[in-house]
Amino acid sequence: MSNENNKTKNFIIKDQIQNYLDLEKWSLLRDIILAVFIYLFYINADFSISITVIKYYITLLIIRYLISITTIHKNKNDNTKYFQISGHLSLFMLLILLSIQVNLFNLNINKDMAWILIFSYALLNITVHKHYSSDILFTMLLVYYLYTSTYFKQLFIE
Repeated sequence: MSNENNKTKNFIIKDQIQNYLDLEKWSLLRDIILAVFIYLFYINADFSISITVIKYYITLLIIRYLISITTIHKNKNDNTKYFQISGHLSLFMLLILLSIQVNLFNLNINKDMAWILIFSYALLNITVHKHYSSDILFTMLLVYYLYTSTYFKQLFIE
């Protein structure tokens, strides 16, 4: 019985990507990239597109809150939170996907390039030790589902 208690106390989540790509000292970079992209989106987008992004993001924040209160596991030693949705990545994905859809920057970027940008930013979130791979993968699946869902498109766009 005490052996089982020892195992649960010493349970540590390890992310292999974080072990191989350690950019923790560059954690401010993800905030700078997001801030620059929000600024570029803000000065180039119509007000209706900005409202659409806000509606999507508020919905994601509500979903994030509901999932977080039921699944967050805290490490009592260092107060690290596990199993949470990345707010940075979800906002970045929404901005990229909507800007590609409406050709916001007149760059004619295809969807493949958009996904390369999204995966690069997701990898940055993992390597600066802000989220784990499972968190990022779940965030990407959730945001993409929300973005492509006909229910939410009718609710937000029409």
